Order: sequence, then C-alpha cells, then structure tokens
Amino acid sequence: MAKRFATYTEDEIAKKRSNLTPVTTKRCTDSSVRIFRHYLKEKGKGEDFEAMLKNELNSTLGSFYLEARSESGDLYKRKTLEGIRYGLNRHLKSPPHNNDFDIVRDSDFSVANEMFKAAVKELKQQGKGNITHYEPMAEADRQKLYHSMYMNTATPTGLANKVQFDVRYYFSRRGAETCSP
Repeated sequence: MAKRFATYTEDEIAKKRSNLTPVTTKRCTDSSVRIFRHYLKEKGKGEDFEAMLKNELNSTLGSFYLEARSESGDLYKRKTLEGIRYGLNRHLKSPPHNNDFDIVRDSDFSVANEMFKAAVKELKQQGKGNITHYEPMAEADRQKLYHSMYMNTATPTGLANKVQFDVRYYFSRRGAETCSP
C-alpha cells in the first residue's frame, strides 16, 4: 500500500523552493550578488558577505549604495540600484542561506537604508533618478491597428482584442509605476 504523505529530504525541499523563482529573477539576483562581490573585492573586504554579522553587513551595504558605479564608472540609475538591493535581499533569504532578516525593511539595517535614500536623492539631483517615459502610440498607428482584422469588432476574438487593447492603453499607460502597495 502506498504512503499517503510523501517524505522529502532537505535538499529536495530546497530544490522545490528554488524552482519557485522565475529564471529572469534568478538572473537579476545573480547579477546583484556578482556586483556586490566585485565591490567587496575591490574594497579589500571578504567576498563572503553571507557570513557577515548584521552590523557589519549594515555598514558595508550603506557604503556600497553610495559608492556603486557601473563598469564604465557611471552612476547607476535609481531603478538599477533598487534592483541590486532587492536582488541581494532575495539572495540572503533564499536557500542555502535562509536568513530571517530583511535588508530592505528591518530596523537593524537602518543605516544602510538611510544611505540608500541618500544615494537615490543624489541620483535624482544628477538626473539619474528620473523615469524615461516613451511617447504614446501615434494616432495614425492606433487607427491602423483599430481597422485591422485583429481588432474587428464583428468577431469575438477581434472584440476581445480591442477591449484588451483599450483597457491597457487607456488605464495602464504608465504600468506599475502609478500603482502603490
């Protein structure tokens, strides 16, 4: 008789947890870790930041946020710096590290978070904190699309496409940028 409940090893559980994360998110997380390790190496600090104590990690992250530059020496844009920060947080919380602290929200990392805010303010002052908005679709292109077979309101698929397009075009023009948690 088969067992009703399965038994998993710690490795199997860790593998299942790691499979929850999309590939692109893993890539961003790995990139964040690589950038931070490169920073630590350049500053002559140990690259094993996962083993750092909270207070040491707090001060190191604070310095990193202010000193982070791209390979060409330019300041990162605000969204890139945010992405690196969240990537490091994901890395520290995921297996095999499984830390129970959060470098973005915990009060233990208040210095690092203040430095992050200062870095973002500096980026905004230098014009790197602004979001680049793209021009909306030209009226002629929109009319061409409306009159195509893909948005023919006489067919169910065309009607669904038109409604979907209109909802996205008129209500989500700035995407998640205007949404608040």
